[in-house]
Amino acid sequence: MGKLLFISLLVTSFGLQAAETDQYYASKAIIRDSSNEMNGFFHERIQVALDKVNEKRQAISCRLVAKEVLTQVLGEFSVVDYAKSKSFSKVSVFTQKSPLVDRYPDESVSESDYRATSVYRNRPFPLNVVGVARTLNINGIYIGTDKMGHFSIVGKAYYTNFLEALDKGMTEDEALNEAMRKGYNQEIAILGYTIGGTLSFADLEANYQGYLFGRNMCDGENPHLVKKNDMWIQNPANIFDIRKYVNPKYDEAYNPNFWNGRVWKHMEGEIVVAHCRNSIEPAYLARVAYYKTIEKQSYNDIYLEKFLATKGKYDRNKQLLSKNVKCSDYL
Repeated sequence: MGKLLFISLLVTSFGLQAAETDQYYASKAIIRDSSNEMNGFFHERIQVALDKVNEKRQAISCRLVAKEVLTQVLGEFSVVDYAKSKSFSKVSVFTQKSPLVDRYPDESVSESDYRATSVYRNRPFPLNVVGVARTLNINGIYIGTDKMGHFSIVGKAYYTNFLEALDKGMTEDEALNEAMRKGYNQEIAILGYTIGGTLSFADLEANYQGYLFGRNMCDGENPHLVKKNDMWIQNPANIFDIRKYVNPKYDEAYNPNFWNGRVWKHMEGEIVVAHCRNSIEPAYLARVAYYKTIEKQSYNDIYLEKFLATKGKYDRNKQLLSKNVKCSDYL
């Protein structure tokens, strides 16, 4: 992985892992769909990348153009920009700060008050003083604002690792598995489990979908990018749509995490109660019914199944999804 990408990933990872998200908190909330607003952001940043590439008037491969698009979605590596926004990721800033995006709870609820009333309120020190990502709605799917960071930041890392593996002579299938292997190791080592105490299966799905965005810009019969009159343009027949990449597995109430022993010990009561309340909450149950009509298997599901077969310590059936969790004891 390139040095600048690695540095930005490492620095930003602390924000990603620290900002857990609480979709249990938003179970009853009515949140406006922000798909169009997110698409507007992506279309603008994709065009910035294409303008930059086209100005050079040089022959450049589509996959290098795709990497430039991913760079522009994130933003250039800039200490100045970081000082202003406390993030290297433009998409993260837009998702978390833009008035165009509807978030729950809204800004009338302070970060400290939100944290103190979320399922993460009893996280052990020092995790109990960091933020909790708010929830937004993409196409009826409730996700944390942190997921767009995973989609773009870690998705770019997946795509970069995929291309590097191809350069080493691997087949596309081998290169994908190499990118997945590195991504899962990063999620455990620095992005979530080891530092933050949480292995988020929703994050893993968002990471993979960000990689797919990279692939879909150039690969297949109808990519997002095409060349016309020696200029790279957004394919009118396949304009980027965030709804193609966000799926129900981004919702951490629907696709729950695995927590390390220390964190689980402190948070078990709040999480189990929230989970059990959802089991009888009409708004949440209606959302789940909708989820089941649109949910599809991704390659990440296949890879995750193989991963858990050899890494049983992360099995959620030992925690929240355990048969020993009887909601009748909590309701």
